[in-house]
Amino acid sequence: MTSDIGWGIIGAGEIAKRFARDIRLCSGSRLAGVASRSSERAQGLMALAGTKAGGKATDCAYFETYAAMLASPEIDAIYIALPTAMHVPVTLEAIAAGKPVLCEKPLSLDAAEAAEVAKAAKAASVLVMEAMWTRFLPNVIEARALLNSGAIGTPLHLQASMGFPADDLPGKSIADPALGGGAIRDLGVYPMSLAQYFLGPLELSAAQVRHSSRGTDRDMSAVLRGGAAGACLVSLSASHSGVLPNRLEITGTEGRLTLEAPFLCGLGGRLQRFAPVAEGENRPGTVAEAPAPAVAHTRSLKTRLKQSKPWRRLRHLLRGLGAADGKAFGSVYEGTGLQFQIDAFAQLVRQGAHESDLMPLSESVEIAVLLEKIAQGEALPKGANTRARPAGGTSSKAKRAVGQG
Repeated sequence: MTSDIGWGIIGAGEIAKRFARDIRLCSGSRLAGVASRSSERAQGLMALAGTKAGGKATDCAYFETYAAMLASPEIDAIYIALPTAMHVPVTLEAIAAGKPVLCEKPLSLDAAEAAEVAKAAKAASVLVMEAMWTRFLPNVIEARALLNSGAIGTPLHLQASMGFPADDLPGKSIADPALGGGAIRDLGVYPMSLAQYFLGPLELSAAQVRHSSRGTDRDMSAVLRGGAAGACLVSLSASHSGVLPNRLEITGTEGRLTLEAPFLCGLGGRLQRFAPVAEGENRPGTVAEAPAPAVAHTRSLKTRLKQSKPWRRLRHLLRGLGAADGKAFGSVYEGTGLQFQIDAFAQLVRQGAHESDLMPLSESVEIAVLLEKIAQGEALPKGANTRARPAGGTSSKAKRAVGQG
């Protein structure tokens, strides 16, 4: 296959709009169709991608049903942009139709569903990938290359948080449990997937989840192990209640890698190297013994100036610009970043590949297992689970009955 990949979008929400805008930046892809029960929203998507970046007009069809799109010979690949509760059933329909599928994250509601998708994709030899677009950003790929090159030595700690306020209202897909929403799967999947991307398989040690009065998971905190022999301690947080630092830091024996906020956008990073410390020597900022009591004295004018707020602020600014905070890496890119995963997936389609090396289904299944354990509190010590289970839980079959997007 040498011509442009004709993409079909199923769903017409905000993430679909981003996809429609960013596909214009791709040289080997075009928007060929939109399937949605709302023709008005579909027309809006089609207008967003009506012209390629170079001015080349594209033809885009509207499909009233998903089945009609899946049966169309004009559609080479499917992008699923529906609420989480609809991801698996529509993905399975696309697999049955032989269409390569890029499914919005999270891939599924639970680990069993993720495994079901992986099994079906393998049996049908159909390319399926979870749309963890952050893994495909050039700056994130560069960060992993630095880590693998030993730029910070052996990874010891990884800390990442992702938190943005979201209304806990019925019908809002990212926060509504009936639609597969909640902070764990909407936001927690990002630090979890990136931690596995950098360190390899993770093992959950402990987790805590805070819920709203109607059972929505609003806040999550988890501790895991990863890296060689589980030597790296991992601390991950996600929140729909407030704004978290939204940074990702990996600290090693010889330095630190930082992806600046918001790290999921991969807008830039910083590499800081530590000064080597000889065996038995105190590291900077440590002391071998308790310090002697300070001798009372009158502060000089110079001391008072150094301790003043204006001087502290100026020093903080200068440190931010200097080598003390390390060397910046990464570059600015056009669009919102979805174009990189679109390009990568389109290339896999052309090659006739059945899986992505960068985001394999096996890892999506592993991540789904971890997220499910956190949601259920399975990693907590006996008696330590303060999770209040919502009354009348919703079954997977009931969740799948949610209407089309």
